[in-house]
Amino acid sequence: MSIYPLIKQFAYTGMALIALLSACQKPPVATTGSTTTPIPARKEESVYQFNAFDFTYLTVKGRLVFVNNGRDVNANTDIRMKKDSAIWISLRPGLGIEAVRIFITPDSVRIMDKLNDDFLGFTFDSLSKRLDIPVDFQLIQNTLLGNLPYDLGQANPIPEGEQYLLRKQQSNIDVIGYVGKQTARMEKLSLKDLSAPNRLEAVYGNFTSVENMLFPFVCNADLTFEPPGGNKTSLSFRFTHNKVELSREPLKFPFSRGNK
Repeated sequence: MSIYPLIKQFAYTGMALIALLSACQKPPVATTGSTTTPIPARKEESVYQFNAFDFTYLTVKGRLVFVNNGRDVNANTDIRMKKDSAIWISLRPGLGIEAVRIFITPDSVRIMDKLNDDFLGFTFDSLSKRLDIPVDFQLIQNTLLGNLPYDLGQANPIPEGEQYLLRKQQSNIDVIGYVGKQTARMEKLSLKDLSAPNRLEAVYGNFTSVENMLFPFVCNADLTFEPPGGNKTSLSFRFTHNKVELSREPLKFPFSRGNK
């Protein structure tokens, strides 16, 4: 079964909201200057704290399981990132053959079907209008890293069990983030459209030290979305991150016919 129609659906019904959210089904390995480390113990603090994951160049390897209304895609994933500039994704669903390549910049999202030599592209302005949700590069980057989106860090933290709750309304979106008291990282994100039956739930976990910063190797993401005049769609994303590296050398982001 060709995965490209599902990848198109993925792109048009919320890719910019939840691209590359990950879920791990085995203990992760952190590399390049880091050690395989379980979540460090930290005494509960009376003062709210959030430690963002920072980088210049980043590579992530793992596996994606994408489910669209009962139809699923399994693919190995390679991700390269340059902070605030580029997100490059390669999907290999079987036999090590690259099927889809995605290139995201602050201006646009482009998708290349390597098997059929086809291209798909759109701007964030057009995507935001289509989804009726404010979508941009920073949202994708922050969601991937488990950092706070929509300036959520400016919200007043409310203690709730082992987490702090941060809440903010962004346009017509109710945004709620849950920051762990022990991890000082976002452990759950909820986006709810106040004017339509659209909702995103993402749960992060299995935080592992990567060069003294905690990276979420586990996240399950579920999106319910009903575009104007369209049918209700349910999407689920499950990634397995098994390797994360910070690179001190510039990475390449090839995106044209014939590039590897």
